[in-house]
Amino acid sequence: ILHNAEGEFVGILVPASDGYQLKQHLMSQQGLETYFPEWDRTKLTHLTKTILDKIIYLQDRNVLFGIVNSSAIFVKDENHVYFAEMDTYQIEGFPILSNEKVMQAPELQDSNDGMCLYTKQQDNYEIALLIFMILMHGKFPYNKGKNRNLSESVKRMNFAFRYGRQGEEHGAKEYFGLWRFVWSHLGNDLKQAFYYTFQNGMPFSTPESRRDARFWLRKVSELEN
Repeated sequence: ILHNAEGEFVGILVPASDGYQLKQHLMSQQGLETYFPEWDRTKLTHLTKTILDKIIYLQDRNVLFGIVNSSAIFVKDENHVYFAEMDTYQIEGFPILSNEKVMQAPELQDSNDGMCLYTKQQDNYEIALLIFMILMHGKFPYNKGKNRNLSESVKRMNFAFRYGRQGEEHGAKEYFGLWRFVWSHLGNDLKQAFYYTFQNGMPFSTPESRRDARFWLRKVSELEN
């Protein structure tokens, strides 16, 4: 805490962020191979736990993302993560200004309000989306189709990955090849949780049924184990 010569509060010193931007350097196969070449799935999973621990700490104090910005999360290693630009977060009754539709919950896609207060249920959607995109190397959970509006994809909630027993799979089945294997290696419990969250009509797909950060922490911890 900083004071002037009269002892009046004038500000604080904030430690500098360190590491690489989550979105640019970790949410892609090329980024991981370039900046974290020694990492395996275990370290990526542990990083996800580290991020969730910080999110839980903030939510317990009524601090919400509003709209999560993965470019403002910096990763030094799997145990050290810095959240920057926190003046953009929603604190108590103080709203944020953002038009990043891609990260917003489906029920907000048609909203034109430049300023609004986000609910914890809407924040929970963004947290699930962030965790999915970390573990899936930046892939989006919805079937975008060819030249299709991304906001429309979010509203439709047509999940892009297969889920279910062979011959009874559900989902849009958009991704094949490498991404099919990345998806399959998440394990059934976590795959089910993602499918239930991002597929329209499933148990976790409505605002009131969405799971919070503690739920995802348990699921990711089980994956790490």
